[in-house]
Amino acid sequence: MRARRGIALVMALTLLALLGVAIAGGLAHTVVSQRAAMLSQNAAVLDAAADRALGTMLGDASSHGLAGLELGETRAFSMDAADTPQISATVAVTRLVGGVLWMVASVAPREDGGGVGVGAAVAGRRVNLVARFPPIGAPPPAAIVARGNIRLGDDVRFTVDTTRDADCAAGVGPDVVVGPGASVRVPAGIRVDTADVARDSATYYMTMSQRAALSAAAGVVHVAGDTTITGGTFDGMLIVDGSLTLRGAFAASGVIIVRGGVDASDALFSLRGALLVYATPPNVSTILTGASVEYSPCVVARVMRAALSPRVIRMRSWAEIF
Repeated sequence: MRARRGIALVMALTLLALLGVAIAGGLAHTVVSQRAAMLSQNAAVLDAAADRALGTMLGDASSHGLAGLELGETRAFSMDAADTPQISATVAVTRLVGGVLWMVASVAPREDGGGVGVGAAVAGRRVNLVARFPPIGAPPPAAIVARGNIRLGDDVRFTVDTTRDADCAAGVGPDVVVGPGASVRVPAGIRVDTADVARDSATYYMTMSQRAALSAAAGVVHVAGDTTITGGTFDGMLIVDGSLTLRGAFAASGVIIVRGGVDASDALFSLRGALLVYATPPNVSTILTGASVEYSPCVVARVMRAALSPRVIRMRSWAEIF
């Protein structure tokens, strides 16, 4: 009898132990499942914050000054969103060769106690994205490119931007390039070349695809007909479908594209960038008397980048966990 009671006691204790193991296992599974769900949810929040930070940077590249980045320069921006105060987000942007931007969004729970709703054990996210300013055409081959005739006064001076940017540095070349058949009257010492490139509408960014891209570009001033500018300053891209007349002191930085002629005979004109004049012979397309022109392909490239928003390069993004 005593033996049977002992066996029953052992069996009861064994059953209780098995029940305890089962309960502990179930509890552990529940805890693990809850933790996994929390980690998954928080990871999704971090991923969404990184995507939003990159999207905001791409969508508002102009206001963040990405067009003005020097080659190899990295600039960091805080992109914290009001609706996710528990997340800290920073985007670092580096400009590479060919108008390429390497963008890195780093997001993580705040360490200042503001990470309500985000587990402290959650790793951060670092999402890399490669974008590029769309190319619109080759840089101008000279400070002044004209399809038609040119007259330059004795007080016109040419210089070259010495910026050491491998992406756009100006080489040794002519001051003026004109199309075949154009007549040129310039002071001694000004280098003039005649080339077929001055007949090509693509040189003046006037092909159908180029005009379509620039017509929708932000920051481009487009004048439908003839216009007169009386003094002032300008920075960016100016496109004039008619003729351009300049008077007074006018200083420009960027690229000026004129479909008709340019008459600056009554102006003190200074330009840093390039002037492109599409008027055909026998018209005199360009008249400058007192002018200072600094050939700068880098300035032209900058205003082109400012006009055209960067686009994501497909299959060029990756994420890291830290």
